Amino acid sequence: MRAVTLFFCALALATVEGHMRMLEPPSRTSMWRFEEFAYLNPEQTATDDEFWCANIRQFESDERCGICGDPVADPTPRAAEYRGRFWRDVSVRTFTAGQTIPIHLESYAPHGGGVEVHFCDTVPETEGCFRKLVLGNGDTFWPMRLGDGDFDIQTTAKLPDGVTCEHCVIRMHYRGAQHWGNCDSSRTCECDPNSGNPPGGMGCSEQQTFRACADITIR
Repeated sequence: MRAVTLFFCALALATVEGHMRMLEPPSRTSMWRFEEFAYLNPEQTATDDEFWCANIRQFESDERCGICGDPVADPTPRAAEYRGRFWRDVSVRTFTAGQTIPIHLESYAPHGGGVEVHFCDTVPETEGCFRKLVLGNGDTFWPMRLGDGDFDIQTTAKLPDGVTCEHCVIRMHYRGAQHWGNCDSSRTCECDPNSGNPPGGMGCSEQQTFRACADITIR
């Protein structure tokens, strides 16, 4: 009986859908949560933690997701992108070149995987423009253990030295690990080499991916 209970607990853990929003800097889709931007009449969406590529699971390198998490099949500009429905003509934060900036992310449900924070120095943002930033743990990847529960992530990101831009973009890129897949080299993959042929593991191959974009200025 205990073995059956453990099996169903593991199954439930693997199928829970993780969600994440970016609150600092305030993303385009979460701007409505901040009184300081009320004058812009930002569009409200309670699912600002669910910009997840239309729930199409992604490989670590994949082109089946909108730049800021929208369904890739949507017409451009997509809702969360530059000049899309959630975009407002404002920089939510102003920083200096090379500054270490605060990052605040909220996530719900045990989902594992890890987060990256990306930077693009122009708009409209393009996938090729984004580069990974070093976070407060000294890495470009912030790991999240499967089953640890809700996360309130408050860390930092280091902006590039010598780069200024009036219109630039910070992007949260979160890749979960709640699904089993064939082993690969992705940083979320917890490969079990003895699991079969081919071997697999949680967080390997295609996984749910969440994104959010925020407009900033660097002077």
